[in-house]
Amino acid sequence: MTERQYINDLLARLTERLGASRETTILTALRVLDKESAVSPHSPMPDVQTILRTAHKVYEELGPFTMDELLDKAFADLGQSSIILNAQSAKIFFGKVIDAAGFTRRQVRRRNGDRPLVWVPSNTGENNVQ
Repeated sequence: MTERQYINDLLARLTERLGASRETTILTALRVLDKESAVSPHSPMPDVQTILRTAHKVYEELGPFTMDELLDKAFADLGQSSIILNAQSAKIFFGKVIDAAGFTRRQVRRRNGDRPLVWVPSNTGENNVQ
């Protein structure tokens, strides 16, 4: 059984057990993950909608963006100085959310010659950035 088949099977069982639609089950799972955030209790983790809205905003402003740029913007948009206790967990959560929304991670050349891993919407076909 592949990982995708396992996830689909798990989702089907959860949907049946909750008696809810597939979409409601996914949103519920994302909310649970959101509650288990990697930030201090005084600085809440941005919700899924905020992450997606911020990802699109950062892409409009910067073009392809790094995960650090997304985290900086998302937590700055909360209007407070947030302390990320476990940045790796936050990056994994953000990555899963924007990957599910259709962003892909690519290594592209940037303005200063670096080749960082950046995120772009899948439908752009962007491979090289000047």
